[in-house]
Amino acid sequence: RQKMMQDMRTSFQALGPQLQTMTPEDRQSKMQEMQTKIQGMVQTTQDDLDKRIDEILKPRQRTRLNEIDLRWRGQMALVDTKVADPYMLSADDKKRVQDAYKAYTDSRQTLMMSMMPAGIRNRIQQATSAYSGADPAAAPAAPATPLAPAVPATPEEQQKAQQKAFADFEKNRIALGDKLMASMPLAKQQMWQTAIGAKFRFRDLTK
Repeated sequence: RQKMMQDMRTSFQALGPQLQTMTPEDRQSKMQEMQTKIQGMVQTTQDDLDKRIDEILKPRQRTRLNEIDLRWRGQMALVDTKVADPYMLSADDKKRVQDAYKAYTDSRQTLMMSMMPAGIRNRIQQATSAYSGADPAAAPAAPATPLAPAVPATPEEQQKAQQKAFADFEKNRIALGDKLMASMPLAKQQMWQTAIGAKFRFRDLTK
């Protein structure tokens, strides 16, 4: 998992310079491409962990781990068909899940931007402002005039900003999940409570 996180950071840093000269539309497409890549990395890592865990744990322990995993992932895990199938979600339920998941991925994209070096992030934001209100088809591949040099942040400032961004992201994720579950029929809410099992205390990531 640590290797996966390091690979993600490396990918973000490599992506930054490319985004500076892209139009907002190309930048959005590239960020979505990065999200898909990250999801693949996470799934590959998870599949490998699942195989190794099944070789170690007893069935009762595996069940409890699954409960804790659902607690950690939150209600957004219902976007996973393996999790959602027992709930027999209606079309309206599925739409609510997809809407919540989209809001979640949008906030994750904001988090990704915050993990980029401050100088690159500032230049991307300046470039986006330069294109604001323009016809997307007519937007140039790069600003007509050079952008003003970004003021670099200190490592401490960058770390503090990233920590705040992650805390805000986590608060938003929890709020989206709670709102999603509150919109579900009572029977499905009860199923979810059963699926996540007894309480488990995680480290508070919202601070």
